[in-house]
Amino acid sequence: MHKKYSIEYYASIDVVEIKIFEEEILLEDVVSMHKGVLSLSSGKRHGILYLAENFLNISREARVEGQKPEYSEYVIAQAFIAHNLALRLMGNFIRRLLPKPKTVKLFKTREEGLSWLLEKLKNKDLGGFKVKSE
Repeated sequence: MHKKYSIEYYASIDVVEIKIFEEEILLEDVVSMHKGVLSLSSGKRHGILYLAENFLNISREARVEGQKPEYSEYVIAQAFIAHNLALRLMGNFIRRLLPKPKTVKLFKTREEGLSWLLEKLKNKDLGGFKVKSE
């Protein structure tokens, strides 16, 4: 059996990168990804960089689960990398379903997405609310 996704955590920049290999994301995948992210990030606030090569079908159950507040508790911003038009259209649709305020943006390249994500992390931008460092 091949992997549906991989998760890497870059601790030096507080970025989690999730690469999705399968075309269908189910409820159990979302739950498993979330557990993996929490385990790797050790509860630190972070950004998430999603990469998918193919068109994705995210089940209704997976979308509902992923919208629960605990899934974004430690997330500062999310960058979705969509190499083709179909993925960008789907990404824009999903982005509109996310609870507001949420700092989410779509990009054509990993470099663009990572650059934006690092800027958001540097500023600790929470969708319009700045967090003061003490």
